[in-house]
Amino acid sequence: MLSRISCLAAVAMAFPGVEVAAAQEAQMSANRLGYVFDEQAGQLRPVMGFPGAAYVGPAVETDLRGAWTSPDRQWHLVSREGSLELLSFRAESPKRIPISTGGQVIWSDDSAGFALYSRPEGSVRSWERDANGEWNLGATHLVDWSAEGRDVLPLAYDRKRGVLWYAVRQNRDLPASGAQESMQEGLYRLDLREGAPERVAGVTPGAGGLTVASLALARDSEEKVIFAEVSTRALYLAVKRGAAWEASPLYARESGGLEPTAVYWAGADTFLSAWKNRDPEESPLLIRHNLSAKPEEVLPLEEPVESIWLVPGNQFVQLRYALPARATLWFADFESRSVFFVPIPTQAGGSPGQGAGGENN
Repeated sequence: MLSRISCLAAVAMAFPGVEVAAAQEAQMSANRLGYVFDEQAGQLRPVMGFPGAAYVGPAVETDLRGAWTSPDRQWHLVSREGSLELLSFRAESPKRIPISTGGQVIWSDDSAGFALYSRPEGSVRSWERDANGEWNLGATHLVDWSAEGRDVLPLAYDRKRGVLWYAVRQNRDLPASGAQESMQEGLYRLDLREGAPERVAGVTPGAGGLTVASLALARDSEEKVIFAEVSTRALYLAVKRGAAWEASPLYARESGGLEPTAVYWAGADTFLSAWKNRDPEESPLLIRHNLSAKPEEVLPLEEPVESIWLVPGNQFVQLRYALPARATLWFADFESRSVFFVPIPTQAGGSPGQGAGGENN
């Protein structure tokens, strides 16, 4: 049976006779599991302890409009009014690096680079960390994303190949204009070092148009991706075969009330997917898949999530990075079939956050 455990309650049980606040203080030296961006307060806050006895600590940065943490949790891009800054809290005093270019942030899986996407400028700029640990501006690519009635959704950045993956879809609330080839609905691969946007061949699953919710890059030498497509409520595997791309259905739920919201490639043949329910009688799900083995492992959740990544050690899965109003932070453990929730105390101060932070999905 799936267990639902309050991490704060677990702390209290671990320290009998001690107030919860004292238990939290005793664990301040514990490992930081990661960070969360509190959108409502405009704050970046650490997650302390370990799944089963974790809590959200005091803010380490305030007055933010957005925050994006690297997958290894060592670097944070934070935005304030008119500025973007790269932070690291590994030393006693934070390391702060001003970033001269702005845009939406997409981290690489290896945390050694990120891309900044700006649709108004029609630009994608990459930043990379060199062997000496210094950050440098890399390639800049200009692309025409000006077509009206189209939404552009950056999905993933492959630093080693210098590739940005993104989706284009029709905005149903706006009239469609004649769009150039690079703005037709579909899934695209953009080489930032050379070449024009490449529409991934064969990806036309839904009669209502392509709606990609999430994309995950393979963690091996072969260039392949898994993406979650909403209109067909299925996962697809796209693989490069010579000069062309082949996309084929990989997984779908038999129930018509569930649609995928996120995918995460956990390594080798293992990947994770999250599903939300349109039928109130069905629970949202977190599923662990293996490309070479079945059946899948399924954990029911109490609320849908839009981001997934692994906690260091790869046993626990952290669900969600940004914290909009009334959101809850969750951890999942497939070994014990448990889902832990982390209480998030309200902090006074801070300005309302605008924008969402994320850890590369």
